[in-house]
Amino acid sequence: DPSVECPIFVTWEKQKSTKNNNNNSTAADATTAWQLRGCIGTLAPRLPLATSVGEYAITSAIRDRRFTPIHLSEVSALRVSVSLLVQYEDCAH
Repeated sequence: DPSVECPIFVTWEKQKSTKNNNNNSTAADATTAWQLRGCIGTLAPRLPLATSVGEYAITSAIRDRRFTPIHLSEVSALRVSVSLLVQYEDCAH
């Protein structure tokens, strides 16, 4: 249902290839590591989910103050994830 509202976080990660420290390593020995590139969300939903996903994807890509905005040249090395807190419970203070 596109009108559903729930807390949401959108996270961008950038692929970083690392090689084993073995002198005989080959490309097959390389492992993939991911580094945080942006993450923004809200615990207080204010928009329908269909709108929130797009809004927070853009916001986390270009407005996370910890990072420079994502550049078009980085896109092929990125992955994005969307976290929906669907059974979210407020804690008692």
